[in-house]
Amino acid sequence: MAAWLKGENLTACTFINIDDSLKFIEDGLVYRLPWALEAIRVRALANEDEIFDGITIDEYELGLVVPAIENGTLDRSVALLMQAGFNSRNAAIHAVSSTNATFTNSHQFNAWLGSDLVQENTRSLIWPTPETSKLWLTFLKEYQPTSETTWEPVSVRMKVEWLAGQNPDVRTVVKLLNGEVGSTQVIASDCEQIGHLNCRYNLLKSGVYSASLNEDIGYLDVVFWGAEKRPFNIITT
Repeated sequence: MAAWLKGENLTACTFINIDDSLKFIEDGLVYRLPWALEAIRVRALANEDEIFDGITIDEYELGLVVPAIENGTLDRSVALLMQAGFNSRNAAIHAVSSTNATFTNSHQFNAWLGSDLVQENTRSLIWPTPETSKLWLTFLKEYQPTSETTWEPVSVRMKVEWLAGQNPDVRTVVKLLNGEVGSTQVIASDCEQIGHLNCRYNLLKSGVYSASLNEDIGYLDVVFWGAEKRPFNIITT
């Protein structure tokens, strides 16, 4: 975990078994831990839990925690670059460090992408690294910054069917997930499926979904935070 968060090259680390280590990072750090942290954060906010001596969780800066774990870096700029769609961790670290970049929001990020230094490096066709220059060009071609960057909540109530033997408590926080086929799944905090919705929704990656069990146990209260105005479109098959 230390090597992952420090941005170290994992293949150069002396792990006992590199395959097991990568599996732990992909399943434990990239998927399970961010979901657990988000569930704790949402619950603490809802219950106004005191973290320490009267201080609640909303008084802490938590914006970097999940991106750092998901992307394997403690550098906010690197995390933002990878969240924008550039999928090479080592190359993202080099792109940021070689330009001394310090962007922390979308406006600064877009200004960095359009800077003379980045444009000059891109034209060299060997940047961020010779092996990832084509990947970088593809990223620049596909990256489309949204004209509306203000996130707003969109709330809906969705009907849910629980699997046999499942009877979660009211206000239980759950996760929505699309499998390879079938309707959208309802996932518990232990990452096991406990139910499903009555259809398959197009779950957007450009925002955050938060779902909890309504007082009527047959429904979920779902909130989407993002710039998209229609985040609950049904996928027709």
